Amino acid sequence: MLKIQAFHDTLGEDFKYLSEDEEVTSHNLYHKLNNKEGLEMEEEHGQSELEYLNIIRDVRDNEKQLYEKIKKLPQKSKSGRVIPKLEQDQTITFLRKGGLKKFFISNGEDSEEIYFYEAMKYLRVDKDEKKITPPKEYFDHLELNKLAFEIALTEEIIDNEKPTKTGNDLKIIRILRVLRKDTRFTDKEEETIDKLIKVWEDGNIPASITKDVLKQIKGITDSLRIYYQIISLVPNKYLETRREDKKINISGNTKVILSSYLKKGEE
Repeated sequence: MLKIQAFHDTLGEDFKYLSEDEEVTSHNLYHKLNNKEGLEMEEEHGQSELEYLNIIRDVRDNEKQLYEKIKKLPQKSKSGRVIPKLEQDQTITFLRKGGLKKFFISNGEDSEEIYFYEAMKYLRVDKDEKKITPPKEYFDHLELNKLAFEIALTEEIIDNEKPTKTGNDLKIIRILRVLRKDTRFTDKEEETIDKLIKVWEDGNIPASITKDVLKQIKGITDSLRIYYQIISLVPNKYLETRREDKKINISGNTKVILSSYLKKGEE
């Protein structure tokens, strides 16, 4: 069951079907997999994360041998595949330390964090696709991904220890406070700005999103344009009311949940 839980964790924080602090046990995972009403819900924006729980459910119900095989896979599972339109060979890795879960991709020169749906474009395959054996370059890529994760982990530790917000978070908070003074916003938009200020003050926005926001609004002077740009970049889940604010648990050892070598193929 631990391996199924690990693959379930691959859905990451973007997966809204489970509450943030809910442990995935044999009992409640069984409940989630059988909750037909929940599985049929549609997300308000874009492709639904529930699609991936549906895949697990379908494998469990219709491909029992494959389901058992997945359960018995060891940690640090690795594989490889050929992607025709890939610009260069890369390796994608899903890492976890406590409650901190991130995807990184490396081309051998550097490593960068990618979002959930970007990762799924590389990891989702047809069942008949043949895997390849990762070459020795895979291990260089993996080390870069692990190093990038450790750097991200250091940023999380620093953020958790800060009594006040500084750096990029503080820049965003100051920008939002200036926006709040613009009289053109509706009551609902003002309420949203207040929520944005709160989530950044509480440190709930990942550093990668904060950096992206600052990059995209650079040079924009109109308050309305800045507001809508920020809204388009911040996932709605961060604005939802939470039962309680908790710091991310980053205790325990760093774990490589899965990793895949991506080989450039002929188009």
